[in-house]
Amino acid sequence: MTRRFSTGWAAMAAFVAASLMVPGPLAEARERLRERIAERMAERMGADAGAKVAGSETIAYGRDPLQTLDIWRAKGAAGPAPLIVFVHGGGWKRGDKDNATGHFKPEHYPAEGYAFASINYRLVPAATVEEQAADVAAAVRAIVERADALGVDRHRIVLMGHSAGAHLVALVGTDPRYLKGAGLSFADIAGVIPIDGAAYARPGRSAPRSRPAEAASRSAAFRAKG
Repeated sequence: MTRRFSTGWAAMAAFVAASLMVPGPLAEARERLRERIAERMAERMGADAGAKVAGSETIAYGRDPLQTLDIWRAKGAAGPAPLIVFVHGGGWKRGDKDNATGHFKPEHYPAEGYAFASINYRLVPAATVEEQAADVAAAVRAIVERADALGVDRHRIVLMGHSAGAHLVALVGTDPRYLKGAGLSFADIAGVIPIDGAAYARPGRSAPRSRPAEAASRSAAFRAKG
């Protein structure tokens, strides 16, 4: 790693640390920089490199072009396999299922006996955060309805999200309205895994146009059935 590269990353990290408790425009700038750092790290790790992993099936769960998902079946499963549903990040206003996972998750999880799905959802400002959470629930319903055909154990479905996606899966996993709106309930979700959550219960850290963000942030970020 070059000294110039190290200095640049150190400067960005210092800026983020210095602005953690500062509300207003500086907090917004911090969030933009935070997203940029995450994108750069993903690029360096190869998350966006190359074509999408082969072997997926694409399912439309709504009428909007963004309401689609890709699912990879578990390899070598003797029966219905547990499923991980991944929700990409991007500040609620960008990102895509095709480049959010790279070659890591769609190869790793099926090889370990899990089915793996990556979803798209409608983006801000065309949709509200609440509508995005409803999209996540609708995507789960589409898979549940096809569980037998896809080789998925509908009783072992875990939601996983990164950044803004972490916020969305936390909403779906703590506020029953979203699953209920899709004809489901908490009983249909075995667990929730928010990664690098983008919203917390402190000033200046809430999702755009979404009051439930604060409620979800105060709730347990992870719930799993015993």
